[in-house]
Amino acid sequence: MNKIEWNEELSVGIAELDREHQVLFTMLNSLSDSIEGRERAEDMAGLLSEMTHFLRRHFDKEEAYLQRHGYSASAEHKRIHDQFRNLSDRFHWQADVRQLVDEIRSWLVEHITECDREYATFVAGRALPETVTSAECDRDDADPISRGSRSGADR
Repeated sequence: MNKIEWNEELSVGIAELDREHQVLFTMLNSLSDSIEGRERAEDMAGLLSEMTHFLRRHFDKEEAYLQRHGYSASAEHKRIHDQFRNLSDRFHWQADVRQLVDEIRSWLVEHITECDREYATFVAGRALPETVTSAECDRDDADPISRGSRSGADR
């Protein structure tokens, strides 16, 4: 399977969010390795669940940062994240893990290069902090799945 590698063209100018994007790429590559190595379905399900949990937390953090700093398209950006959140609720039902990983990879790369790059331009034009505080992610309206158990059985 194709792997994705981080490069500076994917940077959004916020060090912490860039690191999280890199972690997501690593997780996707690990899932690809698991598929190629024909690892047990339970192991792949665990990796997918871990990645989904991390991605949901990342979305919460990114949305809070953009809203706090007055990004005018923050509501639209959240709506796009919400579409992916709804899709991710059905991940465990998809039988073809290879196809699922390809779809996630395509979505993530497209999202970063198009949607996230838009806020990167906004950030670059302002003197905004390159870190996201824990207060920015501890939102009262965060969805319960991102705060709940990491086990797919608990969903």
